[in-house]
Amino acid sequence: MGASKYEFNPRQFDEDIQQNAVRYETKMDEIRQKINSILASVPARMPETFSLIIEVLREKSVLEVALKR
Repeated sequence: MGASKYEFNPRQFDEDIQQNAVRYETKMDEIRQKINSILASVPARMPETFSLIIEVLREKSVLEVALKR
């Protein structure tokens, strides 16, 4: 009795899964475009820019892990 929001509308589950997949792919494409734009902004410095992006992502990852403790 009302244990799941899909109990009375099982098709909604498939629709939600599909919408989530589309949202995920759209977000992934958006991130790819932004990263490619940043990397291409100074082609001669692409390796340096790439390293900086990785460093920032690592900092963010370490910070999030520390905050979860």
